[in-house]
Amino acid sequence: MKFSICIPVFDRPAMLANALRTVARQTHQDLEVVVKDGCLARPAPQDREVEAVFRLLAPRVRYVLSPDRGIFPALNEALRYASGDVLYFMCSDDELGDEHTIEAVDAVLRGIAGPAWAYGQTEWMDEGGVGQEVYGSRVEFATLLKKNTISQSTVFWNRAMFRSVGYFNERYTHSADYDYWLRSWKISPGVYLPRILGRVRRWSGSHSSSNGLNQLRDGHLISLEHRKTAIRNATLRFMADEIEWRLRLLRHRAPQVWWAFLKITLPIRRSLGLRRERIASVLNKFKLLATR
Repeated sequence: MKFSICIPVFDRPAMLANALRTVARQTHQDLEVVVKDGCLARPAPQDREVEAVFRLLAPRVRYVLSPDRGIFPALNEALRYASGDVLYFMCSDDELGDEHTIEAVDAVLRGIAGPAWAYGQTEWMDEGGVGQEVYGSRVEFATLLKKNTISQSTVFWNRAMFRSVGYFNERYTHSADYDYWLRSWKISPGVYLPRILGRVRRWSGSHSSSNGLNQLRDGHLISLEHRKTAIRNATLRFMADEIEWRLRLLRHRAPQVWWAFLKITLPIRRSLGLRRERIASVLNKFKLLATR
């Protein structure tokens, strides 16, 4: 499988070069890198380190230079250029876990035909790249609804999932990744890999450090929105089950009333193109709607 590593960057040449080196070291070499640069005044390839790594990865690097509109608009732009079977979002100050990271993810996602995504553990590191702490574990949807416990640096999703979920919601300026994981989970639960898939740098210039309160605000709004949707869907499912149960009860306990019901509703069912034997299928479709 071909992997697309999408990296938004803005004037961080040294860290970008370091991130790209961790990509170049991968044992799985069927990959491409899409770098979306928003710094028009100082494009990344002007830096010697970045230029050297670009040459190392050539011709598997696609470089896009355009005005900066924020991290998630930049990521969406990079995704439009990505051609891989598996997609990955990497910040310019992040690193891949080790040289076997993509190989391990490929082994898991390769065996799944439909929409799928995988996540794992993250290692926090200081500004100099020294590991500090490892966190991350298997997550349940109910837990994820309350708080984002999946690090962006560990998530890989296949092309089928991307076609189902689409692009990141740019309305959430700082936590659109959290919204993306919840939307993905509704299609298919994430596959947990008990290994370090990404390394995240803790430093004053990181997006998380400089936008902590904004991330909390976005995260609260996302959690609230998805919990409302979950409650609504649960209510619809309950209503569908209640209607189906009452119709079955009516049919068995009062067959005469049941046939009268069918007779009275015949014009309506005809206008809708329904027949008596399709009532059950209509209820099933109503249940399916409730799960969306």
